Amino acid sequence: MTKIYVTGDTHGLNNIKKIHDFLNTIDGNSLTKNDYMIVLGDFGLLWNCKKTGLSIDSNPDDKCWTKEELYWKKWWENKPWTTLFVDGNHECYDRLETYPVSEWHGGKVQKISDSIIHLMRGEVYDIQLPVDDTNDMTTYFYLANYITSLKNISALKPKVVN
Repeated sequence: MTKIYVTGDTHGLNNIKKIHDFLNTIDGNSLTKNDYMIVLGDFGLLWNCKKTGLSIDSNPDDKCWTKEELYWKKWWENKPWTTLFVDGNHECYDRLETYPVSEWHGGKVQKISDSIIHLMRGEVYDIQLPVDDTNDMTTYFYLANYITSLKNISALKPKVVN
């Protein structure tokens, strides 16, 4: 079953601890790249706007990567889920504009890598969730925002969506 986790304001490395703490509350071995961590604004991975000469294979036109950003890019890519993000005011829009636009699940995106995807503003995405043998669609949504304050994640009740 596809799992969707939602957070916001990771600000690059500034608030990454909440994701680390969140990983300690779940069985990460049960997650796959078909599960999603959605960052609703202020992802902050593409923040530096000054040319450094460092680029990545998926977009050689973006030559603003810092060593720190490359470290955190790899950190996000190594997570068992796919990271989706909506831009906020803590992104470098000049850099985002250099990434090619493609279609993903019915909406326009910019792929930073295969597992880090920028969800573009004003788009609607159709993320298919599995249907069980009774034709009931059940999805578990966990609010990961400010997860450091959530000591007992089991207290969150799954919501059933029909």
